[in-house]
Amino acid sequence: MKPELNPKSLQLTAEEWFNLGYDKWQSGDKQGAIADYNQAAQLYSQQNNMEWYLKALENIKKLEK
Repeated sequence: MKPELNPKSLQLTAEEWFNLGYDKWQSGDKQGAIADYNQAAQLYSQQNNMEWYLKALENIKKLEK
């Protein structure tokens, strides 16, 4: 199980969440990948980065099939 991140000491970027999602997807952890892509999508949305926001959502849809 992944240790909980303390938001005061460590904040991941949207790109880091996206990459974690990809790594988990490749290793077969679909639920973990979906959770990480959701985090990435939320951050991309806050940054008004619609291109990568939509890529994260697209990957979530693929994983949920």
